[in-house]
Amino acid sequence: MSYFDDITFLHTGRDRNHRVLAKGFNTQYLAALEFTRRGTIQYGITGEKRYLLEAPVIYWLKPDTSYDYGPIDGGDRDHTWCCFMGKRAVRIVKGLDEISPRGFIHVRNPLELGHYFDRIIELVPEENLRKTHIAAAYLEQIMSLLTSEARNVFKNKSDFYPIREVAGQIREKCLDNWDFQAFSRDKLHMSYSSFRKKFKTIIGEAPYDYLLLCRMQRAAGMLRRGNLMIKEVAEKCGFDDVSSFSRLFKKKAGISPSKYLERSQAR
Repeated sequence: MSYFDDITFLHTGRDRNHRVLAKGFNTQYLAALEFTRRGTIQYGITGEKRYLLEAPVIYWLKPDTSYDYGPIDGGDRDHTWCCFMGKRAVRIVKGLDEISPRGFIHVRNPLELGHYFDRIIELVPEENLRKTHIAAAYLEQIMSLLTSEARNVFKNKSDFYPIREVAGQIREKCLDNWDFQAFSRDKLHMSYSSFRKKFKTIIGEAPYDYLLLCRMQRAAGMLRRGNLMIKEVAEKCGFDDVSSFSRLFKKKAGISPSKYLERSQAR
């Protein structure tokens, strides 16, 4: 008997243009982690309050529960999912409910979380179930990240939503030239040091580091589309030096731009 016999992976995948809107979807015996990397979705238990969630966000589905969820206004989203069953699966979603009863967590480092999900997808196609134990270990890494994310949110609840709003602006306009000292003074009416401290506590990165992270996410999207050379992507993201861009991309994504491009083209 294996330590990982208490979990069975049923289905994993990623759809970069996911448009499915589920209404009254009953999970029956399965549990799932659903990770939206791009887009805006509605989510909630059928008949209860629905939440409007902006990516990057992860939410979960509990066994024997009906849900309504999906993109709004006919839009699409970059969506990853991992469905599983067993005693460990029940413990996972029960543990997540304890740290975030609303059923979702906004994430600060989507690239790291996405890396773990991508590894699970690679490890558990139908023909490769012998590597389930490795995938389960990655799932535990995801749980560790989410626990840290949730604890951070509830420690800083009063500042959470204003700072999240600023983070959303940075993410949306990450290719703009940002002056965070002027922004904190003129828009938030606080010193830059106070803004930086609050931002880093809630988002997990200092404002400039988060800006670079968002630019690397944007760069990843450009690379996935495959119509630009790495040098062109670097220039669009504000880098004159390709080597500097490549070092930062690898630091944030855990893989070089060339390898990322190669994997994207192979899918």
